[in-house]
Amino acid sequence: MVIDKEYVIRIIEHRCPEKERRAFFDKVVEDSSVADLYAEVKNGYALDGLPYSQEGVLFYEDGKKKPEGGSGKFFTYLTRIAAILFIPLSIYFMYRELPRLLGEPAQVQEASFAQVVDGQQHEPMSRYYVHEGTKGFVEFPDGSRAWLNSGSQLEFPAGFSDFSRVATLSGEGYFEIIPDNDRPFYIKTSMGITVKVTGTSFNLSCYKDDSVFKISMITGSLVLERDSDMSRIDVSQKEEIVISDSVSVINSAIKNITAEEIERATAWKDGSLVFDDTPMDEVVRKIERWYGVSICIKDENIMDFRYTADFKEVSITQVLDAIKVTSNISYSINGKNVIMFQEAV
Repeated sequence: MVIDKEYVIRIIEHRCPEKERRAFFDKVVEDSSVADLYAEVKNGYALDGLPYSQEGVLFYEDGKKKPEGGSGKFFTYLTRIAAILFIPLSIYFMYRELPRLLGEPAQVQEASFAQVVDGQQHEPMSRYYVHEGTKGFVEFPDGSRAWLNSGSQLEFPAGFSDFSRVATLSGEGYFEIIPDNDRPFYIKTSMGITVKVTGTSFNLSCYKDDSVFKISMITGSLVLERDSDMSRIDVSQKEEIVISDSVSVINSAIKNITAEEIERATAWKDGSLVFDDTPMDEVVRKIERWYGVSICIKDENIMDFRYTADFKEVSITQVLDAIKVTSNISYSINGKNVIMFQEAV
């Protein structure tokens, strides 16, 4: 095995078998010349095309390009890249070499999913917010894709590391994750649950103001972990799990779902507003996000109502009229404000 710059680039770009990559990193730990070569190539590779701000802080949100010149800014890049390289190599050494030096068998304790995500929060981040009344689409650096529902926010590094792909979601998204067994994809949610996948498609709902976390699997499988106690559960293809924020641990409340149920769970992506025996508090939140309005409930008894309907490309007035037809719930609209009340019988 000839270790030169071209070979190191192949390692960085994951164009070698995993067994060969592990052998290479064993060499990095054992041979200082190989470690120096890796650091040199990695620095140049990481610096190529990096965006940055005038203050020397990397960012990606507005898509600005790297300006010319500035030795001080270049030094900032080198400092950040050195830190990026130091962390994974140090972790690798601690887990792989320190036990051997102490005469102990190597025992690797897996970090929690949330720790993996938090470990990349220092990276330059891309942030996307989808305003209420609209939908959004995002493509990740690795080619994975996400469709975002109204009122959702997604955050992820401008570039994924060699070891993991991470994102943070508050809201609802339909994800198609490119398979990569060497770099799991982690999604940290606003409800204290982190998702780990290697390649799959699924719908994930985790709005901050909702009381439930819900995943509907389309293909593949994934693992959920509660951040507070690292309790985990596996979810497989054509399965659905709903977790209440009042539940202290992740339990096995998983059910199999049909193709029709999958279609209903992902209908929002194609412009359909679907209610399926839905509690009124959830109906109200969905309407607010879908149309970008604020709804005031005048009579508390309205919240006892449940609703079933399927709308596509209709106005908020048509939705409220349909609710009125099947109940004694009426409404008034003033701009973006809606009042719902019960009519006298």
